[in-house]
Amino acid sequence: MGIDEQILKNSMIRSLCRDVDKQIKSGDPNYVDVANRQITRLNKQVKEYKEKYWELMRVGQEKYGSRWYKE
Repeated sequence: MGIDEQILKNSMIRSLCRDVDKQIKSGDPNYVDVANRQITRLNKQVKEYKEKYWELMRVGQEKYGSRWYKE
């Protein structure tokens, strides 16, 4: 089991090194800013979807009772 874990770890390190190398060669100094903006946008979407989910759950409970989704 230890050998497989070591192989997996080494493969992941090589993959990350390739990704970093590609980023460095791309010459895009704004990559981190773009990635952070995307993360922020996706986090906002997650929050919106959670709010919509709970609103739908509330509507279902009001209409069909508190255990409506379990039947």
